[in-house]
Amino acid sequence: MSVIIRDLVHDADHQAVLFSLIGELALSRVVHQALGTCPTSEPGRVWCVATDTETRATLGFVSLHLLATGHRGQVKHLYASDGPPAVGVLRRLLKAIAGQAKTRGLRTLTAIDRTAAARLYESHGWTAAAERGHYSTYTLELQDD
Repeated sequence: MSVIIRDLVHDADHQAVLFSLIGELALSRVVHQALGTCPTSEPGRVWCVATDTETRATLGFVSLHLLATGHRGQVKHLYASDGPPAVGVLRRLLKAIAGQAKTRGLRTLTAIDRTAAARLYESHGWTAAAERGHYSTYTLELQDD
């Protein structure tokens, strides 16, 4: 299986492509249960979407909400379909969204995700800042290259 990560901004020019890629997957009950919510978007939100180059199936996605305060962003809706490539897809999505944040001049990213995902985040330089029940807040300070 060959995976490609597509970067899209939710805007008038890309909205149809974005929703065609994530729409069916985002509406599934499995995704709602995994994320604890239904993925949402608004104009300006940045998305990275993983697709299988052979079948064109969407394998996962993540979004970046640009915060109005300072150079900060919040990572939302990190998800990959179950199966052997899931962890690899999640790793590539985290790396891609951090790259998108850097290109936009952001310095700090935060994410709220399951505490069980700690190893995934920590392997990419994130630190767990707070824990609340089954969820933790993770923070990544972006470094200049």
